Amino acid sequence: MKIRIKKIVWLIKTEKDYPEEYKNKEVEFFYRKFFINKNVLIPRLETESLVRETIKIVKENNISTLIDVWTWSWIIPISIWLEVPLKRIIAIDISRKALNVAKKNATNFNLNIEFYKSFLLFVFFKKEHFKFDSSVVITANLPYVREWDTTNLGKDVIFEPKKAIFWWKVTGFELYEQLILLFFDFINFFKPKVIFLVCEIGFDQKELAIKLVEKIWFKDYYFVKDTSWVERILVIKWIIS
Repeated sequence: MKIRIKKIVWLIKTEKDYPEEYKNKEVEFFYRKFFINKNVLIPRLETESLVRETIKIVKENNISTLIDVWTWSWIIPISIWLEVPLKRIIAIDISRKALNVAKKNATNFNLNIEFYKSFLLFVFFKKEHFKFDSSVVITANLPYVREWDTTNLGKDVIFEPKKAIFWWKVTGFELYEQLILLFFDFINFFKPKVIFLVCEIGFDQKELAIKLVEKIWFKDYYFVKDTSWVERILVIKWIIS
């Protein structure tokens, strides 16, 4: 009972702190302003490290296609596309409301995009006949917090979509486990010559990531530090000579 009362008091106390980004329907990310509302996650500064690393990967490997998984407001692919040339960008999300926000940002920046409502990469393995160029990068900022674990989270979190933050009860990494397995299937199914997976994971999930990646026999991977100097950006690389 005490825990429940404490939680209610906390919620009432923070109502007055409704995020300014939701009030203004605008957020600044990677030197640009984007439209957002309560249906999408408020982007964090740390995610800019994922964007910078992906821009570097696109430049150095002449990547032509970008797939953004769990795209929310679509700020990640927009930020990348406005810095480096790409032939094709695909945005995937399980939330139709989030995709509506993403489409508005695509319109605001006058960018052409393919949107699909799907869970992770499953849309590509359905009856639709997808084809891809030989070079692909997949970006993902999935929910990675254990269910209802608000430890070390800011007060904004109670106003954000729960599916953007909480997912599994045990480690919080379970959704990434599914994505990495699907990434392996994607490689086998579409056979790109060059493909990268760039993910933002939890600050305490590096060892979980290493264990899974090596179990699947991905040997070429590395981690990048975020703005707080924590290795939270996982990059898996697959290149066929």
